[in-house]
Amino acid sequence: MKNKKVILFDLDDTLIDTFSKSYLKISYAFRNLEIPPPTMMEFGKVYGKSSFPTCMLEWLDEMQLPVFMQYYEESKPHFPYILFSSIHELNQHFARAGVKVGIVTNTPADRIMSKMEQVGLHRVAFDYVRSNAKKPNPEGILSACSFFQVEPSEVLYIGDSLIDLATARSSSVDFFAVTTGNTERNHFIESGVNPSYVFDSLSSLFHAFTQGVSIYGKNDSV
Repeated sequence: MKNKKVILFDLDDTLIDTFSKSYLKISYAFRNLEIPPPTMMEFGKVYGKSSFPTCMLEWLDEMQLPVFMQYYEESKPHFPYILFSSIHELNQHFARAGVKVGIVTNTPADRIMSKMEQVGLHRVAFDYVRSNAKKPNPEGILSACSFFQVEPSEVLYIGDSLIDLATARSSSVDFFAVTTGNTERNHFIESGVNPSYVFDSLSSLFHAFTQGVSIYGKNDSV
């Protein structure tokens, strides 16, 4: 896994903690409706599989949904998103190595900037941002390849879900997993990811890069 010129990140639960915060928000909304909330495991089974309101129809009817969404919006100031640590150090590390950095996410364009601003993640820190990528469709990553004028073999995608893994595979790019979302380490390994390329956090990923994980084809511990 050498000669990487571009590193692409997923956004939600890879760079920003959204799953756990979303669970706290839906729990708030369910309690205000006096409906028992689903467990975190139950929520995880539908999270990110379709639009958020559609996911909530697993437990709500059409009449309850608008009021639920009002409570969900009301909860947001109480449970703000949090940026996972080490992304700024990672970006600086890649910059020193001459590697370009981008984001490919399913997050809609009208929400990605507000999420990034909320956690202090500046757009200028990334060379490329693609929203509404419709993963696992490869078009988002392949558009990044075209933008940077590189081959898929020169790109590494970092994500937290099996959908991210499927996106990398459909795009023919290499993949590193972080278990900061709701996909466990063993699920990645069972899906064929090299155990050495599954990390429990961005901090451990940063440590691996600084210790010489081989992706650049030169001095890997830049």
